[in-house]
Amino acid sequence: MSVRFLVPACLLFLLACSSDSVPLPDPEPPAPDFRLRLRWVPDDFGLDWSGARTGLAWTLSNLGAGLPAGSLDLSITALNETDFELDLSLVGFSDEALDALLILLEEFRASEAYGAQGGIDLGRFVMLTLGSSWHYYAITGAAPDIETYQQEHPFETPLSFSVLESCISLGQRGVAFNPAQTIDEIVFICREGEGNLLDGSFVADDYEVIDVMANGQTRYALYDLGGNLKPAGDASRTDAGKPAKCMWCHETVLQPAFCARTSAPNSLTPEQFNEVVLAQTTLMNVYRQELEDEIDFEDSNAHTQGELIYVHFMEPSLARIAREWKLTEEEALGRLDGLETHTNGEYPEFGGGLYHRAEVDQRTPYGVIQVPDSAREPSFYEPKIIWVE
Repeated sequence: MSVRFLVPACLLFLLACSSDSVPLPDPEPPAPDFRLRLRWVPDDFGLDWSGARTGLAWTLSNLGAGLPAGSLDLSITALNETDFELDLSLVGFSDEALDALLILLEEFRASEAYGAQGGIDLGRFVMLTLGSSWHYYAITGAAPDIETYQQEHPFETPLSFSVLESCISLGQRGVAFNPAQTIDEIVFICREGEGNLLDGSFVADDYEVIDVMANGQTRYALYDLGGNLKPAGDASRTDAGKPAKCMWCHETVLQPAFCARTSAPNSLTPEQFNEVVLAQTTLMNVYRQELEDEIDFEDSNAHTQGELIYVHFMEPSLARIAREWKLTEEEALGRLDGLETHTNGEYPEFGGGLYHRAEVDQRTPYGVIQVPDSAREPSFYEPKIIWVE
């Protein structure tokens, strides 16, 4: 009996010694979850799912996603007629962009509305990515300051153009840019400030930059007098607004001199500048045509679907609010009691019964993540869940 029990006891002793001397490997961390449930809330003004899908594609593309052909359908899983799941890891974002997006996704998924309503409104998603300057900078990889930007985009033989009459600036602008031969060399740096470029009294106090991302989309950033990123142009000096406003003008023609008429010494004339801009725009368009992706750059109105997503969200009708809250229109109207309605100045055809998002969100049945006051113009509140350091 004693012999039969002795051998197992020795084995147990050896096993115990072995387990003490060989540490167990650390468990693998869970893989990041880049899936997000999105709610497409239909409106009454013709933006159907096909248009919303196009708008989503342009939103992702403007954020830097490569969107290889077929990737959008691969990334979308329909949950029902209006809700779907989007896997952002499948649409061609860089690792750095995904790291930034993951912070946002975790914030979205933790919100009260996400759990109660089964996802985040597609309009809110667009406003908190493309329509939020700090988030746009982080996702698209903007340089943290103008000095770093110039190091990343060196000018070997820069050209200059003095804008003495501007459609955007309330004063004058100085533009420096590359005589680009490749897509990577397309870079414009605009200086805005006070004074006169003709008599040497001009002093720049902020910068606006444009370049082209690998997916063919133009990228924008604004820097202040200290050279640091800022969310929007100074409304007292310029109508440039936020990056989400810039892209609707510079998407098809890079940097046209619409209003410039007067030539300045040591500067290209407006005619010469526009010739260079046209050549670089052609270079960009040829590059875009060679891409095999989800974006039809030749459809100059396609990006409007992305605009309409956030326009309907920021200025919703009663019917849209009721669908968003999953209430009847009578129930929704009761929660909106006392709020004034208005007409959208850009789209008067939407009618006069539109509400302001900031006021609507104060009456929502569930806690939501606050969006900026505007996608295009300087906002009193600009979310900063992620930002460039």
